[in-house]
Amino acid sequence: MKTQTHLKSSVLMFGAVAAAMSVQGSADYGPAIWRPLCEANWYTSGYGHKFHVVHDMEGYYASTVSWFSSCGMRSASVHYAINGLQDAGSDAPQGEITQLGVTEANYAWHALCWNQHSTGTEHEGFANNPAWYTEPMYQASAGLTRHIADKFGYARDRNHIVAHGQKLVAGWSAWASANLGIDPNCNSHTDPGPYWDWNHYMTIINGINPPYGFDTDVQGWTAGNGEAATWWAGSGWPGVLVTDQTGNDGYVLGPSCSYTAPGYGPCISVNVYPQSGGSANHDMQIFWTTTAEPFFDAAKSSPVITYTAQNNWMRLNFNVNQPKFYGQTITQLRLDFDNTSVGTRWIVNDIWPENTSPIWFFGADINGWTPGNAMSALAWADASWGGAVYGDQTGNDAYIFSPAGLNYLSGQNDLIHVRVYPQNGTTASHDMQVFWIGAGESWDAAKSSAVVNFSAQNGWADVYIPVGANPNWVHWIHQIRLDFDQTNHGTRWIVDYVGVEHQTSPVTVAVADTIIDNTGATVTGTWASGTSSTDKYGADYRYHSKGSGANYLTYTPNIATAGNYKVYEWHPQGSNRSSAAPHVIAYNGGTVTVNVNQQVGGGTWNLLGTFNFATGTAGNVKITDGFTDAGINVMADAVKFVYVP
Repeated sequence: MKTQTHLKSSVLMFGAVAAAMSVQGSADYGPAIWRPLCEANWYTSGYGHKFHVVHDMEGYYASTVSWFSSCGMRSASVHYAINGLQDAGSDAPQGEITQLGVTEANYAWHALCWNQHSTGTEHEGFANNPAWYTEPMYQASAGLTRHIADKFGYARDRNHIVAHGQKLVAGWSAWASANLGIDPNCNSHTDPGPYWDWNHYMTIINGINPPYGFDTDVQGWTAGNGEAATWWAGSGWPGVLVTDQTGNDGYVLGPSCSYTAPGYGPCISVNVYPQSGGSANHDMQIFWTTTAEPFFDAAKSSPVITYTAQNNWMRLNFNVNQPKFYGQTITQLRLDFDNTSVGTRWIVNDIWPENTSPIWFFGADINGWTPGNAMSALAWADASWGGAVYGDQTGNDAYIFSPAGLNYLSGQNDLIHVRVYPQNGTTASHDMQVFWIGAGESWDAAKSSAVVNFSAQNGWADVYIPVGANPNWVHWIHQIRLDFDQTNHGTRWIVDYVGVEHQTSPVTVAVADTIIDNTGATVTGTWASGTSSTDKYGADYRYHSKGSGANYLTYTPNIATAGNYKVYEWHPQGSNRSSAAPHVIAYNGGTVTVNVNQQVGGGTWNLLGTFNFATGTAGNVKITDGFTDAGINVMADAVKFVYVP
């Protein structure tokens, strides 16, 4: 609907009008404000609500609400109106919804001959100015439209969710005439116009449920406060969402979704790379909305996690284990970055809600735990223990196993909390340690926590075992092992709780990128140096003509933290470069050759692959002259190693 520019003149009096109107919650749609009309102007009967019409106001929210509500206004009505911009401090918030006196059961006068077949929403703004179509407006409108479509049982598609000017969409008129029983051409309007983002709008309406892996796009995530527009990157990355923080309290908003959060113990895992910026000290938090409470507030948020990371990956697990999350229907997520902007570029690899963190209360049985070395058969007791598993240590280095198949995505802020009662025995001094494996892995010392010492005898002790500081913890966990005393003291071990919990100030694992320029590589043979290419790394580069592979540069990192690393190369491109330049990567597990086309891709980091490296200098990358192209050169410039938690 176009309510024309005379609406602008009434904007100044809206405050007085609004104060006089009865303002209360809508009985049809909870997030909306009910504002009754002065006079009735709608149909009480029709042919069924078959589709929904999207209008723009060609005017302002406040004046439109005032105009529709005014006495003597008998020519038009609409079900809902939504604010786009907050034009002044006294204006309504972006995304505010008003139900304009017409219940959803009735038929508003908003689209001529479509009225007795449809519902409609007016959106603040002007068809020739995209500034009015803000993200809060899209989100609010999409939630409302989804509600209406679901209520009346029609498809959430572009045949049933239409523009006032829908007759301009090729093929729709014929479809609507045959399927909706309407004259599709009775409306002459063209709103909401060319700037209304139908793809984005329909994506929000239909929702994208988590997890969000960003394999090919940003999956409907959009910039919120203090963030530049989100964009997707694939080259050199595994597929990531990217946004630049431009102000304080920066956050990004997930698409509309609809999934039932699991029961007790859920968390949300986020893998993030804070790039550059003025500080390595950061904070992060998760917010969410539900069908019961379709708004963001502090009551529906995780604790704030503070951490240190810069130009490296950090996987954080957020504790959302509370009644306003588990068991609720989640309708949107929000990821909050730094409360104070330090100019960081945020790169997010995935946002992954977990069904549950591994937690065992032993309320009714041993919960699938089994004895390992130097332990008697496990039994379960209730009585005064309140539900506990117990076993007797019979030798040195005793341990018990959790059930296999945990499928838990661990984080760098994880710790394991064990509530234990060492009964009898010869000492109150004990030690405890945790081991873990992924699917198909073997138990070894590399996948273990530090040994924690504690004192208890015939009394309860809460033992907290940090595991997230070990980079080998941060992946999919298949099974854990709980190790008791290295030296046997004849203790009976009674355990009534084992759970993975999430610290709000995790131990920092900041592994800096290792970049080796050609000047830091070991040169074998005679290589020429060049400086003329403007897309070189550093001051110069090396090059060599075709050979047998006997001439090469060796780039050897000194690895302080064992684990997986993404390996990149940098070269200056040109038509006289090799199209298959050999890069031989020696890693912890073997050797592989990756050929790089150096005629393209110059002046940037090009991914060679992800490889595991042991600590020390055993691994390296060699760029050799063993290529087949005649009359051209291989370039040896720089190599980068990036740790992958």
